[in-house]
Amino acid sequence: MVEVKIALLGGTGDMGEGLALRWVKNHEILVGSREASKGMRVAAEYLTKAKGFYGDSMKGTIRGMANPDAAAEADVIVLTIPYEYAASTIISIKDRLQSSQIIVSPVVPMVKVNRGMMYMPMVEDGKIMSYAEALARELKDVPVIAAFHAISAKKLANPSLVLNYDVPIAGDDEKAVEVVANLTREIHNLRPIYVGPLKLALMIESLTPLIINVAIFSKIKDASIAFVE
Repeated sequence: MVEVKIALLGGTGDMGEGLALRWVKNHEILVGSREASKGMRVAAEYLTKAKGFYGDSMKGTIRGMANPDAAAEADVIVLTIPYEYAASTIISIKDRLQSSQIIVSPVVPMVKVNRGMMYMPMVEDGKIMSYAEALARELKDVPVIAAFHAISAKKLANPSLVLNYDVPIAGDDEKAVEVVANLTREIHNLRPIYVGPLKLALMIESLTPLIINVAIFSKIKDASIAFVE
């Protein structure tokens, strides 16, 4: 297994914690934050939890820093941030990126409507597209992969739980898709499902508000997705 250096931008939230605790068993994790001091503090908390769970079997480590520094060091960068912070985060890291890196986007543009949530896709030059596709157009040379939209952050953050779910993935770069698929497989019982090129991320992103609405209206909390035959 090849060690990958993974940056979790905005990694001080629920999804950042979950991915850090799951991936640190084999990889170096960089917890990014707008403030380096917060990143370092939260990374230390995650590391204590991970050591308590994995003990001597843990091969990786967790460090905290500012988002741009985390992005500059990483092989894989995961945007574990709400949509409203996405633009400012990308501006802060854009000049630090390289074409050899991979951006993973679970970001979903959505708005609250009455009691529920509604997906609000991007519109560029009159064309409707996913956030991931719009991001790929902005970054140009850096592969963008859409993934991790439909996993419960709360369950992800408990490494003792086995997650019997599927992770839909969309992307145009075959090597980048395979890297993200392999990282997904490392989380016990998560199954990566490739759904096609990045233009299909529109459908994957819409799963997030769907799951939130299921929780609101049908009282099914922390739901995820599985495809069955």
